[in-house]
Amino acid sequence: SRMQGIGEILTPLVLKLPKAAILVNPLLPSPTAQVFEVLGLEPGQNFGKPIENFSSWRNDLSCAAIKCVPQIATVIAAIKSRPNILNAGMSGSGATCFGVCESMRDAEVAAVSIKNQHPNWWVVATTLG
Repeated sequence: SRMQGIGEILTPLVLKLPKAAILVNPLLPSPTAQVFEVLGLEPGQNFGKPIENFSSWRNDLSCAAIKCVPQIATVIAAIKSRPNILNAGMSGSGATCFGVCESMRDAEVAAVSIKNQHPNWWVVATTLG
């Protein structure tokens, strides 16, 4: 679903998604209220234009969340550096980030690699859909 407004507007999306993903969290808090405060939207102000193609997904909260929790940028970079990652980004207001893959095997390999390099992070491979 696409979440808009202050989270009260949910629109179902019909997308052909990859089969698997990894989820990574540096185990640091990313308080939603703080992220929105840093974002500095005026009441009623909208984010950018919606994107339907998963390979172009973005999260308009990413820059604000990274200002609050700089390690989110490190997490996204770690995910993007792995082979067979089709796209990576941050979920919600952070600090959990994701990487999407065509196969569960690709997700598992990426998850093991990241967990070995960052043993204090929460890392999991999962299926989508």
